[in-house]
Amino acid sequence: MAYLHPTDLLVSELNEMRDEVAALAREEKDSISYKAYLLQARRLRGILCQVGSIRSDADVRARREGCGDDAMVEHYYLDMLADWLLDHERLTRDLVDDGTLEVDRLCASRHHLMITEFCHRHAEALKQRSEELDPDALNPRP
Repeated sequence: MAYLHPTDLLVSELNEMRDEVAALAREEKDSISYKAYLLQARRLRGILCQVGSIRSDADVRARREGCGDDAMVEHYYLDMLADWLLDHERLTRDLVDDGTLEVDRLCASRHHLMITEFCHRHAEALKQRSEELDPDALNPRP
């Protein structure tokens, strides 16, 4: 079986979630619930956008630090993406409690239920792969 990068799995799962939310929205008759599904789909798309954006941020960070090593760029990328996923889950959880509009609250609740396990699972996989690429772990100091 061919190697799949951790982000390949993440993106595939996000697309499946977006399809699921779109199907639920198509069936929804309640306008508030429908709007919440649309907002949730936008948030899932936002996660997809972050996958690419954080990759660019990792490239910039590596250049700024004078590092051109692909493994180090990948290490930065995976760490940054894992941290972002965990922050996204935490912020979504906070919105469930603090959302003031009914649509926002409903969206946050649904989104949090959908992404909690996803964010933690993928963050763990990204961190694990990042640790494999950590130059200090690869070349321990005497």
